[in-house]
Amino acid sequence: MAALLTVITVTRRPQYLPACCETIDRQGEAVPLQHLILGDGVGRLERPSGSRHRDILVLCPRSPTECDGPSRLGALRNLAVQLAATDDIVFLDDDNRWEPDHLASLFATRAATNASFVHSERALFEPDGRPYLREEFPWARDPAARRQIWERYRCLGIVTPGSNIWRDRLPMPHSCVDLGAWVLPRRFLLAHPFQTVYTEADWEANITEDHGLATAILASRLPVASTGRPTLLYWLGGYSNHFDPAAPIRWQPPHAASR
Repeated sequence: MAALLTVITVTRRPQYLPACCETIDRQGEAVPLQHLILGDGVGRLERPSGSRHRDILVLCPRSPTECDGPSRLGALRNLAVQLAATDDIVFLDDDNRWEPDHLASLFATRAATNASFVHSERALFEPDGRPYLREEFPWARDPAARRQIWERYRCLGIVTPGSNIWRDRLPMPHSCVDLGAWVLPRRFLLAHPFQTVYTEADWEANITEDHGLATAILASRLPVASTGRPTLLYWLGGYSNHFDPAAPIRWQPPHAASR
């Protein structure tokens, strides 16, 4: 059966791919899919053994001036959308996972609501796999802001003390539904490509490619629905929430990256 869905993964860490592909295989045959894997600056990619779906491997060398961060990732996501050949697209980062019925619940919700955009909720985990239970918003650079935003989210019912479930929705302040939670029409992504130019103010505010997508979806005024289920398993530790200068994947401010 021809693929109806493309799963896009951009990776700098090929060692993460076996577990990433396993979580895709666990989705079963509910939606025929292909897995498009872009190797960001890696010298070699291999198809994970045992993968039950069609894997398309693309090597994407880096120039000396290309650095970690949303500019590079946005460009590669745009390339992947152009390479995809299906009407629907989902994104899965190499360190994230899905519950076994993630895709099935997305498509069931779309069928039930006739929404143009459907997303899940998510469960957050520390880099070492422990549930994320800290009472702070992990995507703000300022520690005081992290605590203030988390408290606002508690009042809105997005987070609950003692739980790692985040009930993401649009619109919501300071953040948006994670890219890995959506099923998205390819035609919309072609018409609204990911942002690839970011200012130092964007770096300070930690504005990434997810924000631009949310802005475009809201501006379209097309219907949005949520499954209401935390089927995206989100691991912290990437450039959007790991601000330690020694972090292995780090988004440098634009003025530093250009020197």
